[in-house]
Amino acid sequence: MVYEALGFKENISIAMTDHNHCSGAGSAEKEAYRAFIQKFLFGKTDVTTDYFSNDGSFNKLIDFTKWIDWTAPALQ
Repeated sequence: MVYEALGFKENISIAMTDHNHCSGAGSAEKEAYRAFIQKFLFGKTDVTTDYFSNDGSFNKLIDFTKWIDWTAPALQ
């Protein structure tokens, strides 16, 4: 939400799938890696990096409603 407030929401994404640690990235993670590599290393402008991919396993780790009771302001 900090990136969103600063106007750079597309510079951070979360791709979370339920798999064992170090077992290899799932398809959602690989898609995010590819998008960020294309955009920030190769300068592609037609790549979307503004997404939050969550198969529900992220919700097991963080109770968003417990910690975030606000919306991101537009900072200038």
